[in-house]
Amino acid sequence: MSVPIVTRGGKNGGGGWGGGGGGGWGGGGGGGWGGGGGGGWGGKNGGFKFLVSPLRTDLQLALTDSLLSGAFIDVKLYACSRRLPSGRVDRPGVLYANSRVLKAASPYFQGLLAGGFAESLGALDGEIHETNLSAYDYESDSDLEDDGGEDEGEASDTQAQPGPKKIVESTGSTTGATTTPTIQAVGTAGGDIRTVMIKDSAYTTWQTLLFYLYTGQVHYAPLKSQGVEFRQSETRKYRATHPRRPPPCSPKSMYRLADILGLDELKRSAAYAIKEKLSAKNILDELCSTFSSRYSDIKDEQVKYFESHCRNTEMVPQLRSKLELLSSGNIDHSVPALVDLFCLCLIEVKAPSSPTPPSFAEHATSAKRTGFRRPWWNIVRDYDTAICLSYSFPVGRVIFSVNSFPDMPSYLITGASRGIGLAFVAELLQNASNIVVATARNPDASPGLRQLQEQYPKDRLAIVPMDVADTSSVLQAAETAAALLPNGLDWLISNAGVALQPGVTYEDCNLDALEQELQVNTIGPIKVVRAFLPLIRQGDLKKIALISSGLASLEMAPAYCEISNTYALTKAALNMLGRRWGTMLQSEGITMILIDPGWVATDMGHTIDDWMRQKAPDIPSYTPRQSAARCLRIISDSKLENAVEFYSVEGVKDPW
Repeated sequence: MSVPIVTRGGKNGGGGWGGGGGGGWGGGGGGGWGGGGGGGWGGKNGGFKFLVSPLRTDLQLALTDSLLSGAFIDVKLYACSRRLPSGRVDRPGVLYANSRVLKAASPYFQGLLAGGFAESLGALDGEIHETNLSAYDYESDSDLEDDGGEDEGEASDTQAQPGPKKIVESTGSTTGATTTPTIQAVGTAGGDIRTVMIKDSAYTTWQTLLFYLYTGQVHYAPLKSQGVEFRQSETRKYRATHPRRPPPCSPKSMYRLADILGLDELKRSAAYAIKEKLSAKNILDELCSTFSSRYSDIKDEQVKYFESHCRNTEMVPQLRSKLELLSSGNIDHSVPALVDLFCLCLIEVKAPSSPTPPSFAEHATSAKRTGFRRPWWNIVRDYDTAICLSYSFPVGRVIFSVNSFPDMPSYLITGASRGIGLAFVAELLQNASNIVVATARNPDASPGLRQLQEQYPKDRLAIVPMDVADTSSVLQAAETAAALLPNGLDWLISNAGVALQPGVTYEDCNLDALEQELQVNTIGPIKVVRAFLPLIRQGDLKKIALISSGLASLEMAPAYCEISNTYALTKAALNMLGRRWGTMLQSEGITMILIDPGWVATDMGHTIDDWMRQKAPDIPSYTPRQSAARCLRIISDSKLENAVEFYSVEGVKDPW
């Protein structure tokens, strides 16, 4: 077993804390913290990510060898950091690396660094002409373009050092601009150091890549579509706080490089960072970008985001602008994305037969029959005002209706009185396509639920009393939900949880309190899933999410044995429950996943503020809404073939 790497209180193989429900670590008042292994943190713009570095053993061996040899660095990488208006790139910076670590990271480096050399002429100093810029999406969101657009003072701190006078090309396989980065090896510059010139990936991207290989840490910059000033401002803030770390890199640049090198975990992290930076303001810019046209999985996620968040008349001006650009031939690469939107939204809008909206249950019944599950009155207030756009494309004539009705999925959340649970409800109600059933032990005592009840109609939000520790209460709630949802339940989010002894050891813990924690955190989800399984089986989506905690991870347990011991025990048992039961339910087409929602800033979470300041000063916390939004994305993206997994709040797999 390899020795864990601990970084400022966070373990790179770590997970994260946080759970669901009515308070405590992981409750609706939950909290916790996410270490490495994909736990990680970020504010609304992505933030610092902690992943599992794939190279712990190789890094340790390289460091061990250096104790005797005195040498750790044996590779120098040169990469440019600025693109000039002329199309040339310049300002090469040098990065130092260890070949053993690089070779272990990707088979690509094994070929590059193992081959011999054949001379070819070329100057390293000065400008380096990029002959195939179209092979890389500089225009969209590259680190190379970012560096070129910044002030001199914000450029990379590390400039190219005097290097060899002749570029020599490695005999290793380095061809194919669309599948491998253009890299030339440059003859040894003294000693046993191998020098490599990277010609179509930016300096910042490679600096971040190497930092990730060594530490498992990566920080992403905002997208260009979020605004150049905002991006530069966020970069300045980060570099002022972390002057010795690499500057934030473009998630698009990192996605491309990770895809080329086969670093799947890093690729997933970059994809998630791209997704979490989407908004109604930039979704169409991203959908119509060259980058999205080259990566269908990115484009598909952006189409899903548009479906969930942006199908309203406010998008018409932006759509009109994109369609005009397309008709003029300026963004031909965006045709697949726009056609996907049209296929998503094509519908024949029909006038309603009755002006009286049906009840919650009546709507659910009629919706199942008609195949649409968004009530017409939520979108089309007046049938005559339905807006349709018509444009002619080479691919054919398409009619796009912005008033089309997507399916209206149903959600049931436990522990919804406060914290993460209440945030789940609020986030889901932001989408007019959703029906939400919120459950809590005492709903009348929740100001947050009362406020939502006043804000949303009964056909959108139903509040049902349920104490997950009381079998009769759970069964009664299931009967009530069955009456409200005659066509089944699509999503069950088991979020309720408590942490009654956050700073107590097993030797000193109160066993009665531990029993109560087990009743709510472990036995409660069993009762809930058993009671609502018939409704899940009737539903269309058939998804169950158990809100767990990074503290449930066995791998990170030794690093955090000072706090939340009893809570960690109950969540570890929940993980076992989910892994075994989820495997059995998978054969029925039911997807069950476990999610670590991160360290959430709630009343109970603040009880360990002192510990966090001392042990993990660099780890920020999520607000309940931030955590809930990320968890919902993970649930939405979950697929049956990927069921029975344990995900961090950042969407990557936590270690069991």
